[in-house]
Amino acid sequence: EDITSKLASEPIMRTYILSLIASGFVNDIKSLEEFFSKTFYAKQYGNIKKLNSIIRKMIDQLKEWEFIKDNKSEEKSDFVSALKLSFNEKLETSSLGKRVSELYLDPYTAHYIVESLRIIQKKEKLNDLTYLQMFCSCLELRPLLRVKTAEFDSMSDFINENSEYFLEILEQFDDEYDDFLKSVKTARFFMEWLDEKDEEYLLEKYDVRPGEINAKKDIADWLLYSSSEIARLLKIHSLIKELNKIRFRLQYGVKEELIPLLQLRNIGRVRARILFNNNLKDIADIKRIDLSSLSHLIGKSVALDVKKQVGQDLSEEKIKVKENKRKGQIGLNDYK
Repeated sequence: EDITSKLASEPIMRTYILSLIASGFVNDIKSLEEFFSKTFYAKQYGNIKKLNSIIRKMIDQLKEWEFIKDNKSEEKSDFVSALKLSFNEKLETSSLGKRVSELYLDPYTAHYIVESLRIIQKKEKLNDLTYLQMFCSCLELRPLLRVKTAEFDSMSDFINENSEYFLEILEQFDDEYDDFLKSVKTARFFMEWLDEKDEEYLLEKYDVRPGEINAKKDIADWLLYSSSEIARLLKIHSLIKELNKIRFRLQYGVKEELIPLLQLRNIGRVRARILFNNNLKDIADIKRIDLSSLSHLIGKSVALDVKKQVGQDLSEEKIKVKENKRKGQIGLNDYK
């Protein structure tokens, strides 16, 4: 079968160029061009001169995005002069570019996240949707959820109702409007997961199976972690806490109010909700409740383990049986 080099894909090419420079494998234009001239892609492409021109344009793009240090200021254009082609420029990544490479992000995605975080920093109104729709717009999360014709009206209503929370709203006639709608629907899906909707509900409403939920969660976790790392390098410290909080909630699929309880081992979204609904909202409440009552809510073995985690190493004898509950098995002699 015919095979094609992955380097023919622009995101792959960008990622490899940044990675080669960040790792120190190449440190100037000439060594970078020499590396790519020996690849399968170069053999397929055939035109080495044109390939070198593509490489230099991508270098300029990475400089513009501040992932590679710009050692000289030049006017950006599609034309690459013979003088520039002959100049062997030294290449070095910025601290941001190096971290982007370590995160295995497409530089285009990283640039989008950088720009989005700078916008979010200045926004007055934010909620979960703001962050969710940001990473749902990244190429890495594709394929996004398809918007059916019957859903257009409800999607439009949702966008209008939450317009103040979006980073950008595209018009219906924009070329990328369909992708925008898909990103919004995918963000709604994640919102419902954070709202503690179960897998059966998500399957029925969004046609997303449990395995697909986990796959999308893993990618979203990676993008949120990457976003928090980028925010740290940009010194936008006010957003790091929110990004980490959403990342934690995404792992379990819970509302923010359950976060304190989820710090406990063997407590997941179901048990945490049971505890919260019984007015056990944090570690202090867990310490106050008696072992017997806690056991009735989450089971004896888990209750003992939870009590141990909060510094109360109790024994099973501490679990009292309610007066209307029989203890042990009833024998024939009990009926005399």
